Amino acid sequence: MARVTLRSISKTYGTDKVVDGVSLEADEGEFVVLLGPSGCGKTTTLRIISGLENASSGDLLFDGVSVSSTPPEDRNVGMVFQNYALYPHMTVSQNLSFGLESRKSKKEEIRKAVHEVCELLELSHVMTHKPKELSGGQRQRVALGRALIRQPSVFLMDEPLSNLDANLRERMRSELAQLHRRLRITTFYVTHDQGEALTLSDKIVVLNDGRIQQIGTSDEVYRKPANSFVAKFIGSPGMNLLDLEPLMISGMLEHGSISGLKELLHGQGADLSNVLLGIRPEHLELNDNSSVVTLYCEIQSTERFGSHNQINGLLNGDKDSVVVAKIPPDVELNTTDTVKLYAPYRHLHFFEKTSGNRIEVLDK
Repeated sequence: MARVTLRSISKTYGTDKVVDGVSLEADEGEFVVLLGPSGCGKTTTLRIISGLENASSGDLLFDGVSVSSTPPEDRNVGMVFQNYALYPHMTVSQNLSFGLESRKSKKEEIRKAVHEVCELLELSHVMTHKPKELSGGQRQRVALGRALIRQPSVFLMDEPLSNLDANLRERMRSELAQLHRRLRITTFYVTHDQGEALTLSDKIVVLNDGRIQQIGTSDEVYRKPANSFVAKFIGSPGMNLLDLEPLMISGMLEHGSISGLKELLHGQGADLSNVLLGIRPEHLELNDNSSVVTLYCEIQSTERFGSHNQINGLLNGDKDSVVVAKIPPDVELNTTDTVKLYAPYRHLHFFEKTSGNRIEVLDK
């Protein structure tokens, strides 16, 4: 397993900088997820690691040695793409062995490696099948096996589960996690699916517009987002971000809530006109507890998800102050009802409106 280091990696196409000064490190055996919306630079970053793209500037190191000028075939990386790219006229066994045969490996070594990979990925019973005879999950396993059979020091995956249905994607996600725990290959995994990122990763790298927004564990990016972009992007749905000053002067907050918020922000040097209040939908409650901020919400719609209901509403009827909350599934609320929503102080977040940067608040 390799330790992979990216130092100020940038990639420019014409005047468009799609990767902008990305610096990060993956320790040996670490599972790193590159997470972000479409066009954020995550796939380009992965292709630079593989050698399929050359960086415009910066350096890429494996175990402290620069590989920026090393061709892809000499980097000992295994890649799995969104498109499985299996050879349709070949059996599972032939698809797996093709790469080793191209490298002139010995027949006995190839046979042993194919059987080991098939056993590892539970493909032994379909070794003589062709891709059209396989299920989506089996085709995905063959694609994984084709990358694993060369025993890579770095494993690169570009949205490998996106073509699967929801149930199969969830099962394959669990299988990937188990596989990584067994093999401990240094892995970079590209996705825009935060569920995959939060459950699979040792480390999440959140990207937007080619720049790193935050690097951290799943708990860190969820519980302590570095800026308003991460706060809104992480979560399903994302965090509610409310302009604080209008809330304080419009009657949308109870008086006690206003004084409590001012006390929280006291000493932080925050300009209240430049503060966003962040509250996750799952942290808005219908029950009044101690140490809470209270919001008046006019319900616009309700969505049922089985495990919970999601209400979408307006604060004090203001169309510019939209709020989303998750409530118990057995609570019946009607459109146009006005309810009180309570948010414990410990679950509040604050961000600068202009820069988006997090405002640290102590002793919440």
